[in-house]
Amino acid sequence: MTHGLHGHTGDLSGQDLLHALQQLHCSGTLILAQHHGVMLFLLGHGKIQAGYRLGHAIELEETAQRYHFEPHPPSDTPELRCHFPSSSLPVLRALPAFGPSECVPAGLIELRELIPALRERTFTGCLSLTHQGERGAILFLDGSMGAAVYERDGYVFDQNDALRIIYRYSLDQNNPPLRLRPLPREIAQSLLGLYLKRRTTTPELSDYTGLQAKEDGFTFFHEGKAYLHITAELTGSSQRYTPCDSPPDLKLPEDPPGWEEQRYTLTLRGRDALNPMTDLAMRFNDSFGSSGKHILTILDRGLSIEEAAHELELELQELKPWLKRLEEDGLIRLIP
Repeated sequence: MTHGLHGHTGDLSGQDLLHALQQLHCSGTLILAQHHGVMLFLLGHGKIQAGYRLGHAIELEETAQRYHFEPHPPSDTPELRCHFPSSSLPVLRALPAFGPSECVPAGLIELRELIPALRERTFTGCLSLTHQGERGAILFLDGSMGAAVYERDGYVFDQNDALRIIYRYSLDQNNPPLRLRPLPREIAQSLLGLYLKRRTTTPELSDYTGLQAKEDGFTFFHEGKAYLHITAELTGSSQRYTPCDSPPDLKLPEDPPGWEEQRYTLTLRGRDALNPMTDLAMRFNDSFGSSGKHILTILDRGLSIEEAAHELELELQELKPWLKRLEEDGLIRLIP
């Protein structure tokens, strides 16, 4: 959820909006964005306490700028609330909530077409979803998908498994739309550093660049200056993280949508393989080992492929070849 006031300045310039907030003696954080540039202004009782530029320079006198104003008491650092305050994942708790964002209607826009378009645009930002306890996000840096996370009912998925679920969500037109929101490159790099756990033990803040996690939330630094604080409850320990400018480039899974929701049942041969009194059980152990036996036992509980992978602490792509071997050996069969 995005808090504060946000939208486009229309016929007004960024300077006009800033002046209006000053005339009203407002306190808070104003963000102005234009093309690939962002300006942050910290206001205290109508006075500009600090200003920070991220990315390319912007012209305050130009009109039709994206803006977000987050009111808060006077402080030393610009502040925003987090996008996912109830998430258990640090990267989602540190994700700034500022708009406006583009709507990506579920069921109408095909991610297999959108993602290549974002890659061509060298998009940096976030594609996110929120719906009835479901939360998910894909972080882009220069068009590459550097991270993907998803959580629901206490289950947490990341990287390719998260991509698979977000893609499946996007296909159902009954779901609320996804939101596409550009982010300054410095913020995206720091979020990726947090996600990839690129911790640093450097004690000095004088020239620190990155993201600091503390009890009162997450603070973004550039060369020793704190330029943005995200108010959020910290889960885990206080740490500092260095930015990541070359994250792994994820790819959407090629499996048919819904593949991971399918279920297998054990054949008679599969049940015999779990019966230590049979000759087949010994041959099965020789061929598949304890890992194969554990997988067969989990599948016997009627779990979906996705649930089985989570129970086994395996990624879906790691489980897939096991399923193929077990099926080819006549031990399991797909439930229609």
